[in-house]
Amino acid sequence: MLRLKFLYKTNCSWQNFEFLRITRSNPNIDKYLFHTKKITRIEQENWYYETYAKDPNFLIWFVYDIEMQVPIGYVQYHIESLIHRRCSVGYVIAPEFSIMKKKYELKIVKMMIKNVKGWKDNIHRLEIKIFPEDVSRFNSLTNCGFEVDGIIRDYIFKNFVPRDVYLLSYLL
Repeated sequence: MLRLKFLYKTNCSWQNFEFLRITRSNPNIDKYLFHTKKITRIEQENWYYETYAKDPNFLIWFVYDIEMQVPIGYVQYHIESLIHRRCSVGYVIAPEFSIMKKKYELKIVKMMIKNVKGWKDNIHRLEIKIFPEDVSRFNSLTNCGFEVDGIIRDYIFKNFVPRDVYLLSYLL
């Protein structure tokens, strides 16, 4: 059984930070995320104090497996526009749980959608950008009701190469 736990903006335990940092810096995860380098502990601390702790529109929840009592991934939200009620989302499953990815992925996407429905900000639209070769994530998102809005050509440079991304959205 999975459960979401919020990453608080004050008094965060370094155990949670290390999970985020190690998961994000893993080479298997790196090929499907937009960043291009490993993150050091100092960079992670700076990010927390300079970005996450100060930006009220950036939120992270850990996905915990209750039976194993461990985080298996995380979901992040960035409220991009309160006027348009638009929120960009993303999720990551830790590499050590990628064997059970099929078991977890659909549940995580459904939890990600359900979590937003209770917010006071009354978000109407979730958006996610993914690389076209991330077929597993694409299938999970479309099975849960996300629609393809289109392809953004040369959206990002990764490893000095321009990359296209799919833009998918979910209307609440």
